[in-house]
Amino acid sequence: MRTTRIRKFFLIRAIRSRLCKMIRSWFKFSVAVIIPTSVAAFNINRGTIHSTFFILIMNNKKLELDSIRLKQLQEKLQDMLYFIIDEKSIIGCRILELINMRLKEAFSKNNNKLFSG
Repeated sequence: MRTTRIRKFFLIRAIRSRLCKMIRSWFKFSVAVIIPTSVAAFNINRGTIHSTFFILIMNNKKLELDSIRLKQLQEKLQDMLYFIIDEKSIIGCRILELINMRLKEAFSKNNNKLFSG
């Protein structure tokens, strides 16, 4: 089990490094690695999906962000070009839809595209 985690860590690092090299000459960039569970995020010093996109864990009918949170999200994501989602197999369609919604909120000029382009 530990060997698998080590291999996955190196694979993610290699993918992230390659993405950075591919876009370095054209854009100010950032490649974020996000993870569904807080334990896994803590183990590799990365953010969770919920904390990155301000998604509440409890079932709350008000999903939209207020203006202060929206500005914080826009500042947090302004230089992000790629997100690597580790453990994607354990998240459902609902979380992917919430990520899509947050990206469309943050980048409203591209809100006609999935994940805001």
